[in-house]
Amino acid sequence: MTNEFDIPLLDDYTPEKTAEIFRLTLARLTELNLPVSPLYYSLFFAYYTGFDSRINESMDKLIDNEQLNVDEARTLALKYMMYCKSTILEELRLQMLDTLNVSLKSISELSGSTSSTNDRLQEHINALQESEKAEDIANTLSSVIQQVTGLLSESKSFEHELKESSDNLDSLKVQLIHARSKAFTDALTGLNNRHSLNEKLEQLIGDRRFRGNGFSMLMVDIDHFKVINDTYGHLTGDKVLKAIAATLTKRTRDTDFVSRFGGEEFIILLPQTSLNNAFRVAESIRTSIQKISVKTRETADSIHALTASFGVAVHRDGETADELIDRCDKAMYRAKQGGRDRSMVAQ
Repeated sequence: MTNEFDIPLLDDYTPEKTAEIFRLTLARLTELNLPVSPLYYSLFFAYYTGFDSRINESMDKLIDNEQLNVDEARTLALKYMMYCKSTILEELRLQMLDTLNVSLKSISELSGSTSSTNDRLQEHINALQESEKAEDIANTLSSVIQQVTGLLSESKSFEHELKESSDNLDSLKVQLIHARSKAFTDALTGLNNRHSLNEKLEQLIGDRRFRGNGFSMLMVDIDHFKVINDTYGHLTGDKVLKAIAATLTKRTRDTDFVSRFGGEEFIILLPQTSLNNAFRVAESIRTSIQKISVKTRETADSIHALTASFGVAVHRDGETADELIDRCDKAMYRAKQGGRDRSMVAQ
């Protein structure tokens, strides 16, 4: 008799054929999301040998109806397995013995069971080694299942403790992420702060050194910001800073890095951007800033025609972060000297 995989009975089985049955059995158990327990393993091993068509028909029906569970599997084993041929029985016994040894060892380790429990598990292994009848094997499997069920019940409190610990770790992780976010974020504008900028610069310089990915920098300074603070107050000045920050974020890519450098100065890092393209970005942001309108603190008036001066630089081979910032700052200062509201490229 053969099954759908053309696997003959075990009367003349070679190690290769037995290994193929073993592979098919494990694959099907995985497909059906069933545990590799002695009970399920023995049934599917018998299924793929095709020694009794009644097992195959019953299992196919249960699988199709998604009703193959422990109770149904035990019923099939007790009903049909005790009539197995001696060669099949011996093969099943040996295979189940190997599986049982591994499974019980894992169960003992995971459950943290006592020595008396381990002794009982070892008794089941010994019983299986001495079993010669299908009925004995079935009874041993039944005892193992009952004991494992008991172990799982006893370990519920342990499982609850593990879940509590896991939840606490998750909560701690969230707190750490939040704390790190605060440490790297400017409290007023929500942009990256100076500390975060230093880390990003180190990353981009290293990326260029090892991968050749160049980047550019923009330094932005709000024009006449001191006058705004002196005239309208620091709360209005804060509103201006937030409005500028929002515009910088809106006019850059997700891959760009926008940070508050200090006071009314901002730095934008543009990965994989040439000097010419960086200058275009600066000009686009500069004209957008001109359109910002901010209401003053005490009146209904609004501040219009805000402007900013830009320094633009591309990172050079071997240049440090401080050297790049210094060149960009000097370019921005030249923009200030040239009349403000303009972009200048670093020398």
